[in-house]
Parts: sequence; C-alpha cells; structure tokens
Amino acid sequence: MPHRSTTAELTPRALRGGTLVAAGLTGMLLLLIVLPPVLSAPVRTGLMAAFHAVCHQLPERSFSLGGVPIAVCHRCTGIYAGLFLGALLFPLVVRFDVWLWTQARWLLTLSLVPMAIDWGGDALGLFVNTPLSQAATGLVFGAAAAYLLARGLAGLFATPESDGLQVAAQHKAASSPSMPS
Repeated sequence: MPHRSTTAELTPRALRGGTLVAAGLTGMLLLLIVLPPVLSAPVRTGLMAAFHAVCHQLPERSFSLGGVPIAVCHRCTGIYAGLFLGALLFPLVVRFDVWLWTQARWLLTLSLVPMAIDWGGDALGLFVNTPLSQAATGLVFGAAAAYLLARGLAGLFATPESDGLQVAAQHKAASSPSMPS
C-alpha cells in the first residue's frame, strides 16, 4: 500500500508546493475557460473543441462575454472556479488534514449532493435552477475536489530528506517490538 503522509508530515515546503502547483494548474484552466470571447475565431474554435470533451457547452447554459459564450457551462465554470479557490484556500484547511484526508471519500460524495439536488429539482419540475445555482453548486464540488488535488500534490513534495519523514519512519521502527538477535 502506498505511503500517505500525515498532517505532521506536511511541512511548509510540501504545503507550499502542493498549493502552488494546484493553484497554478487550476488557474490556467480557469483562464482558458474565459478566453474564447477574446480570441480569434480559429483559436476560439480549437479551445472550445478541447473543452467540449468535458462539457456540453450549451450556449443558453453558459456565461458569455460580449455575446460570445465561454468554454464551459455555468456548472462547469463553478467547478473550475471552486478548484482554483479551493487550491488557494488549502493552507487554511490543512489544520484539519488528518480528519479531512481520512474522510476524503465522504467529503467528495457529500459535495455532489447540492449539484444533485439542483439538477434533480429542475429535472423533476420542482423548481427551476438558475445560472447562479448551477455555478454555486459546482463551486462546492470544485472546492472539495481541490482539497484532494492540493493534498495529493503536497504529498509529492514530502521527501524523507527534507520533510521529516525519516524521523517518522525511525519513530515507527523504534516503537515496534524488536526481534531478538
């Protein structure tokens, strides 16, 4: 089973690395999403085609700038914005890391509930969802997913030489029963 570092092992270097990489990647995606209205037609077409693989891009369900839709729908915009904001806020939630990391499956599943309610209520005719409700529910899921992304990336920056994992390994070895020689 692969090693999962604990909160104590998330040193400033690992925390900074995970945050910067996650925020950088998600920030670039968010920028690409809003660029189509300001790009030339051939470049816009290529960018829209790239995002079409992950989003329906219905114009009536997408934000637009100057009458030109951005690369993804309202909900996907919320997801990408949540990924970016969640990555930026990762250092603020890391104090709850042990609990969050052990509950990651539930965190991600529960973050899907607002989207399911928003979509289901509209599909069943109970209410009409709005661009704001779609973006907001996407934002919740994106922020939860960002924690997992930033946490996973921070783990990549945790090295035995620089982050004290060697000490943790020695402590574990010292506390286990020794074999007679």
